[in-house]
Amino acid sequence: MENKDILFPVLALNQNITNSIKRIISADISGAIHSGLNNEIKYTDLNCSIHTPAEICKDSVSGKYYVKLSASYCQYFWLISDVILKWVDYNIMEEICNSYGISMRDLSNQFEEAINHFPDTIQQAYGREFTEQYLGFAKSVKDFIIDPHFTDKITDEFMQAIKLTNCYSKVNVEDYYYYKINSPYEQRVNAVYCYGIAFILLHEAAHFQLGHLSEAENRQQEIEADESAIWSIISDLEGQERFTAVCGIILMFFSLMLLNPFLKEDGIHPREDIRLFSVYDKFKEENAKYQLLIIGLFYLWGRNDPDFPKNLSNSDESVVVIRNYLSKKYA
Repeated sequence: MENKDILFPVLALNQNITNSIKRIISADISGAIHSGLNNEIKYTDLNCSIHTPAEICKDSVSGKYYVKLSASYCQYFWLISDVILKWVDYNIMEEICNSYGISMRDLSNQFEEAINHFPDTIQQAYGREFTEQYLGFAKSVKDFIIDPHFTDKITDEFMQAIKLTNCYSKVNVEDYYYYKINSPYEQRVNAVYCYGIAFILLHEAAHFQLGHLSEAENRQQEIEADESAIWSIISDLEGQERFTAVCGIILMFFSLMLLNPFLKEDGIHPREDIRLFSVYDKFKEENAKYQLLIIGLFYLWGRNDPDFPKNLSNSDESVVVIRNYLSKKYA
């Protein structure tokens, strides 16, 4: 039975999001607050499916603007991030295993023994530094790659996320406490999630800072707000933190694609896949893993589309195939 006193577990990460935004100096949130933006976020959809992920509204009493953020969207986005990052890491591990003659089943059955077969061969090919990084990666994903029910579990998790997008589905918040948000692996998921939500908040704040609220909404405003939020986040970050933030923004746009599965234009926002690839194009040369992330995202996207290209490899050509398919089908 639904309990109105129970909130989505993802809301426990609110402080993490606040901390992420505090590190984004370029966003000038304090300046926006000084100019009339309320610094408190109002959560909606606390016990139901997603209505609107986020929007900026005006308080009729104080006259200040504030951001409304859907709690169910936050839970949905966390689940989507968890599924995709695990799927990508699983496939990385599978490629490595296949390259060195070890099946995933062997790895699952005898993890420690199998893992010890890799170092000498890999070190000869790639050097000691790569080997040490690889072993660390293998051990960090051990808990789910050796799970014989991995595919079933992430499929179920994905479906629980999609359930939150259906206004006709009854939401039982307690179901979402099955998914742990504080395990060692999920700390990586949490970091990606926090930057994705930070982007949404900064996008809405950008509308306020750029003076868009005095005009009718239009496509150019949305492009400007996207650009402002992206560069506010990225300009202050380097290395792994920058990579994590870009992944969060890409995943966030993919989550919006799933909310609009037929990619219907609303006359205001650019289509979600166009927004996603705009981010990808800006940063794809910085890290080859962005390409693998894109392939992983659209593997999920194409599961329910019989015409979607199948058996895509991790290559530039596959990204071109995906983009061409989307532009032709949803033009």
